[in-house]
Amino acid sequence: MKKIFQFLFKKCSNIKIIDILLLEYHSIIQFVSNFLPGNIGLLIRGCIYKIFLFRGCRFSFIQKDVCFVHCHKIKFGKNFTVNSFCYINAIGGISIGDNVLIGPSVVISTGKHNILPIGKPIIEEPTTPLPITIGDDVWLGANVTILPGAFIADGTVVGANSVVTKSTKKNGVYAGVPAKLIRSR
Repeated sequence: MKKIFQFLFKKCSNIKIIDILLLEYHSIIQFVSNFLPGNIGLLIRGCIYKIFLFRGCRFSFIQKDVCFVHCHKIKFGKNFTVNSFCYINAIGGISIGDNVLIGPSVVISTGKHNILPIGKPIIEEPTTPLPITIGDDVWLGANVTILPGAFIADGTVVGANSVVTKSTKKNGVYAGVPAKLIRSR
């Protein structure tokens, strides 16, 4: 038991109390808003998120069962939609432009796990936060994964089940693992 507490203390020693409180605050807002059914729930959820989590953003639709982590590090443009079962971790910061459609089960994660030489347990490896930028007029299809440091250019469409590992070109259509340019729009 002592080793567990030592490990947890070591892992959490550089986390600020305010960050923990913000995470809990965001979790409560998300938990409460998930119980709002149907189209009315969709509208009310958008208002709740706008008031309590994403100040300054304009019109939005956020479906049920969306998980936002480090909400205070996300900058949304106007008119965006996030579908159900998305996981958005903004520890490194995320900027999302105007008129963005995020399909169901999309993962956007800004935390890169470092893999150092063997000798240290993998769970103790540090995480490097890298920002993600998503431009205007972007569509991320179902089950897309955006990895840390990626830049999604304006007008980009990313096909279902694709993994974006680096920057995309403006008005490009991408698909695959890793995502590759298929054609231009």
